Amino acid sequence: MTNDSDKSRLITTFLHWYTYIAGADVAYSVSLTTVSTLLCPILTPALAKLLAGQALPVSFWNMFVEILLMVVLPLAIGFAVRYFFGRVVERIKDVFPAVSISV
Repeated sequence: MTNDSDKSRLITTFLHWYTYIAGADVAYSVSLTTVSTLLCPILTPALAKLLAGQALPVSFWNMFVEILLMVVLPLAIGFAVRYFFGRVVERIKDVFPAVSISV
């Protein structure tokens, strides 16, 4: 792992995996993670200003584009694949948890 972004993705993957193992609602867990991630470019500087009393220089657009590429794009691709290839996905969906862990 080279940076905090890689560590964050790994932790998020394990959290969703544990959610699946526990029999909880994985889609709900993913949606909560997505919403909190999408709010980061706004809330991170605001909370730093509120709690530390100093502005935290964050490149909003760079962070926004990175979030789109890492979160929104894969979710959109997943929704599209499930929509267009629903029958195939239903037949092989039991394999996905093991595959997602190995990636």
